[in-house]
Amino acid sequence: MRSGPVKDDELETAIYRENGRNIADGVLEGRVLLGEAMRGGVELPEELEPGLLIRGSVHHLFAGPGVGKTWLALWLIKNAIGRGQAVAFFDTENGQRIVSERLVALGVDSSQVDARLFYYPTLSMGLDMPASFRRFLDAIKPDLVVFDSWLDHLANANLSENEATDIATWAARYSRPARDRGCTVVLLDHVPHDGKRARGSTRKKDEVDVQWRLTRPEPFDRQKVGRLVLRREKDREAVLPQVVKFEVGGSSDGFVFLHSGETAEESQGDNGLTVTQRKALDALKTYGEKGAGFVEWHTSCKLAKSTFGDAKQLLERTGRVEKYEKRYFAAHKTQCPEGPTGHPSDAAEHPNGMSGTSGGPPRPPDRTSVERAHGTELVPEKSYPRPVG
Repeated sequence: MRSGPVKDDELETAIYRENGRNIADGVLEGRVLLGEAMRGGVELPEELEPGLLIRGSVHHLFAGPGVGKTWLALWLIKNAIGRGQAVAFFDTENGQRIVSERLVALGVDSSQVDARLFYYPTLSMGLDMPASFRRFLDAIKPDLVVFDSWLDHLANANLSENEATDIATWAARYSRPARDRGCTVVLLDHVPHDGKRARGSTRKKDEVDVQWRLTRPEPFDRQKVGRLVLRREKDREAVLPQVVKFEVGGSSDGFVFLHSGETAEESQGDNGLTVTQRKALDALKTYGEKGAGFVEWHTSCKLAKSTFGDAKQLLERTGRVEKYEKRYFAAHKTQCPEGPTGHPSDAAEHPNGMSGTSGGPPRPPDRTSVERAHGTELVPEKSYPRPVG
């Protein structure tokens, strides 16, 4: 039996000899093998709210008083509820009356609120509460968790926003457990007098994955539409846009809150596709029935990571692109034709009844013959409103 320490080069040789198996498991648990993920291609993260929120990440949104932080948070909550997702909102700023009134103004369906929104006003979440909070997360499994405001929640736990260790202590008990469970977290926060950074310790920025600074170049109220602008200060994944704009306020059609976008591309007349969306789709079509992995498709497009990510999401959402077992295929149309009963027809099956488990790589159903029979055309689904700002 061997005695004495194992040299680094000997251990490396042993690992290679074992063909990559985790032979160190008996000594130190928790090793993750990265080679397979690298070979298969590391995909862009999934977004909970397109262009704003990354699923399973912590977001820090800061602005001055009265700029519109809570309006933006409630708009995000509205969208999540509309998608059938659960939301937890821990509010120390506004209270039941104001929040209810603004949800009505935003057009939130009241029949869904009590089923989807778990609203806790003025709940004191101290350092003795984390166990209850974790049980809540495990029971409800909220897709979105909002804290308004971060300063108040720190104070309720007798922690200071100016102390790095206090910020880390709070994050370890609240934002990190939520993120670890796949929740998307939004922390609303205030700015100091210069308005260019968040209040308190710089540790705040370290503890979050995304940081947005919100400004209001044009004021808004119940009778006037103004503008809000989000500027990205941090994005760990480097996939979100630098600037996002909104049109907000009262109009003749009621209160509006519209995502207006920063750079609107001109439609090329192909069912509303933009230049980059058309480029991404054309690149995928070159792979034909074999489809393309994420890295193959992204590389062939020659688009920036965030630009490609936006185009990919739109193409998938409108059914122009389909994913089968980690490969992407250009689809013939967005939806199956209706059968005699009005439900989608199952005529569009995989050729020869093959499921992709044998006989070559998986591929999308060949619906060309069905399209000819029914005369169907590609019709984009309704997307988020993005009028030119």
